[in-house]
Amino acid sequence: MSLSVGSPDMDECLRKAAQKGDIVEIYASIQRDGDIFRHIGEMEFVDTPLHIAAPRGWIDLAMEIMIFKPSFAKKLNPKGFTPIHLAMENGHEDLALHPIRLCTVQ
Repeated sequence: MSLSVGSPDMDECLRKAAQKGDIVEIYASIQRDGDIFRHIGEMEFVDTPLHIAAPRGWIDLAMEIMIFKPSFAKKLNPKGFTPIHLAMENGHEDLALHPIRLCTVQ
């Protein structure tokens, strides 16, 4: 099972928030389901909200997500890519460097 952009498994509001870079809606999704990131993180290969936000260059949203779930920075999606790969592939080098810095601190 994959929580990709088109998947009905990821909360629709969370998916749209990641696509739009909407930090307020990310917090609202967490308030509705405090375990939402844990559920996503339990999957082996999944497009997390960070995978959705990274290629769009939503650096503020990406940082918020990584505060809640730093492991998302290293998580592979079904195609074998991390959010860092997706950010770099789409020309968002600054966003890509933030998870690397975060991972080296922890």
